[in-house]
Order: sequence, then structure tokens, then C-alpha cells
Amino acid sequence: FTEADDRYQYGRAAGVPSTYRPFFPAVSDGIVYVHGEYSIAAYNLFGAGEQLWQHKERVPTGDLMFEDRVMHAATVADGRVYANLVTWLDEYETRHSFITVKFPFPKRQLLCFDAYTGKVLWRLGGLRYQKEGRPGDALSFSAPPTPHNGLLYVTAVKQDHQTDPFEHHVMCIDPDAPDGKRIVWSTFVASSTQLQRVYAHFPTISVDGGSILVATNHGAVACLDAGTGRPRWASTYASTGG
Repeated sequence: FTEADDRYQYGRAAGVPSTYRPFFPAVSDGIVYVHGEYSIAAYNLFGAGEQLWQHKERVPTGDLMFEDRVMHAATVADGRVYANLVTWLDEYETRHSFITVKFPFPKRQLLCFDAYTGKVLWRLGGLRYQKEGRPGDALSFSAPPTPHNGLLYVTAVKQDHQTDPFEHHVMCIDPDAPDGKRIVWSTFVASSTQLQRVYAHFPTISVDGGSILVATNHGAVACLDAGTGRPRWASTYASTGG
């Protein structure tokens, strides 16, 4: 990314180190995919950095809080690329009812692109509020999905209001389903407060046969049935923080 790209990606995030590069490229069919907070680009692996396509989201009004644990990594599967981009922001300090929220978290939308043209095929989540008849509108996706047998498995965060606890879910998504029907199942696995959310992020999940494995970063590792989302077991661990 150029200096101009850096300003575009992090111009609204205070305190960003000049050397900060949280990018983990994905490579498929000789194409390198890299994405940041608001954009994703595809490059020819063998073409001296030749850019094949780029998609930029409109930078929303508000402030992006710098999170040094956020890692940007796309997923490539079956001719499609999946990336989670910021589509909604609030102010650094905002008042909800009688409570002042100092660090409202951004919402990241899950986008599906054609891997070769960059055309947006569909979007899920990333809106401030959920619209009637559209489950998933207000979800925030903090990590790229894990593809398996034609489906996508991904972690998502739901928070109806900025003062509410964060609800962490594991979801199964059908990438070929129409809008409003892509979520096959959704299972609640953990919740956290604003302070806990600052110091913990849901990672990508692993698929082993018919099992979904996820480390919640909130004191438990969980295993779910890949077909139904039903919890199979959970193992807790003690905190090591000071």
C-alpha cells in the first residue's frame, strides 16, 4: 500500500504507528488479495505488483478506534473472495441515554467478491440497526470465514446498542443463498463487556470433519456440530492476565 492508501485506511484512527501493517495476504491462482479497514485489492503475483482490481468502501462518518490486535486476512474459495470491511462508525465519545460510551466499536460488514473481477456479489451485516425481515443486518464480523463443503463458518458480534454487552456468535452461512436467507444457523457462545471487548477478539474458527472449534478469548474453547450449530462441549480455562 502507498502512503495515500495508508491515509485512506487509517486516517481516522488516532495513534497509529507509521510501521503498523496488519496485513496477511491470501494467494490463489496467481493472485494476491490484501485488505485493510475500508478496501481490498487484488494483485498479479507474477506481474511486479500489477493491480488487477480494487474495491473501496465509502469511509463512514465517525472515529475509528485503533486496535492493534486486528488482523486483516481475506478468504478465497470457489472463485470468490471474502473480506470484512468497516461500514459503520460512531464518535469517540458518544452519549446513549444517561451513559457515555468512550470507545464505541466499529461494525465490519462481510463482503463477497468475484475473485477475478472484484464485483461485489453480496453483503452481510455491518449496519447500525437490523431492518425488519433481514436477520444479520446489525452483525459485525471480526474475522474472515472458514470455508468447508460449500458453506462458510464465521464468528460474528451482535450489539443492539452501544451500552449493551457484546454477544458473540458462531454462524454457518450459505454463500449461494439469496439475501435474507444466507444464515443457515447461528449459535450464541459467549458475551463480554465493553472493557473485555477491548482486550479480546474472536479469531477465525477451525473445522474438523463435522465439528466446529472456536477459542472464545473469554475463558472457554467450544465445539459445535457443523450441521446444526448445536454445542457439543465447552472447556473453560483460567485467566492469566494481571
